[in-house]
Amino acid sequence: DELRNFMFQNVYLSSAAKSENQKAKGVLISLFDYYSNHPDELPNEFKRENERLEVNICDYLAGMTDRYAVKVFEMLFLPQAWMV
Repeated sequence: DELRNFMFQNVYLSSAAKSENQKAKGVLISLFDYYSNHPDELPNEFKRENERLEVNICDYLAGMTDRYAVKVFEMLFLPQAWMV
């Protein structure tokens, strides 16, 4: 419990982490919108026919690490010349 309390007080809810919250939210919303409009680009393991598309997209996004989400966002939305 001590570690959990420390992490919430000093990492998850710190002002530095909170200041980036809107940016992170924007990345996830952009990715969700993209895959909603391009469901064929979801990885095959997230194209489950017995689930709604929205659930499949959320499951895919929830499994992404922060770095991977940013990498996918960059690949989809930033000009490749900026990636150098």
